[in-house]
Amino acid sequence: MNALAAEIRRRKLLALTRTVVLGVLIALPFILIGRTVLGAAGFVALGVGIWFLSLNAGRMSVSTMIAGATPLRYYEAPQLHEIIGALSTRAGLTSVPMLYYIRSRTPNAATIGRKDEPVIVVTEGLLDTLSVREVTGVLAHEIAHIRNNDLQVFVFAEIMKQLTIALSRFVWFLLIIQLPFVFFSRFMVSIDLLLWLAAAPILVFVIQLALLRTREFAADLGAAELTGDPEGLASALYRVSNPTRNVLGMLFPVPQRPESSVFRTHPAVETRMRRLLELG
Repeated sequence: MNALAAEIRRRKLLALTRTVVLGVLIALPFILIGRTVLGAAGFVALGVGIWFLSLNAGRMSVSTMIAGATPLRYYEAPQLHEIIGALSTRAGLTSVPMLYYIRSRTPNAATIGRKDEPVIVVTEGLLDTLSVREVTGVLAHEIAHIRNNDLQVFVFAEIMKQLTIALSRFVWFLLIIQLPFVFFSRFMVSIDLLLWLAAAPILVFVIQLALLRTREFAADLGAAELTGDPEGLASALYRVSNPTRNVLGMLFPVPQRPESSVFRTHPAVETRMRRLLELG
């Protein structure tokens, strides 16, 4: 095993560990509130329903998820299809992702669907902006998402967030209804419970974003592993994040307001580039 492969393996193990920890943490608020409100039996029944929903959430029609996109046939982009086929074989995918195209000048790519029926969507801006080497890195990143089952992870995180919010609001509703009984009886509402109900939705949201960022880092590692060229993806990230960068912009840069890393859905491009270049 060469140095690059060993380092990628080490970082992937760290990303997997972080994913498991965040997955447990994102479910914990719902578990604590749900068991208190529904009881053990009701909570187990709800848990089975959530598990079934998570497994089948990706079965929604792909056509409704790619509105405005058109299939990109082999004869229209043979090189692109060859790249996706080669990367899919290296990743051990049972199904080669279908390729769709959106006429947008914003350079972007996305993966949707299920692992056995994956779809990769690319934009006109992405293909026009990047070189073949850079496009290969971006496609490898998307295929790494598919191989890692990240689509199911994202669905699970979203379900946990929405259910935690709904359950928290339901408990608040019950407490408001029972306010008259609280005033005229000895029943005391726990301050800890109120604080937990207020904090749980925010906490789950922050954990969800951390989970998304972790899986993005893992997909970057997967892309470097599939291509053996971490610099290619790093170059693509730079080009995509600076589509209009020119000599004038380099001489007179416009200051950007930094976005808090806690509320990012994706890691900072600079951080992703640094980690990829460290592998190179």
